[in-house]
Amino acid sequence: MIARKGWTLAEQAGDLSPDGTPRLLRRADWEIDAVRDEVRDYVIEHLGDPGGVLIIDDTCFLERVRSLRV
Repeated sequence: MIARKGWTLAEQAGDLSPDGTPRLLRRADWEIDAVRDEVRDYVIEHLGDPGGVLIIDDTCFLERVRSLRV
């Protein structure tokens, strides 16, 4: 699943392989407060109603994987 998503994201970004984004996320030195502030500003600008609410739900459906009994 991760590999397919990686390729999809890479294609959307115009990259030739999915290596760049994971490498950036793993190796970059993030200033957490600055990232939070940037995301907040982006959300306010693009979703922009002062009384609005953004709800993020981290639930997902697991894929069925059949194990091979060797």
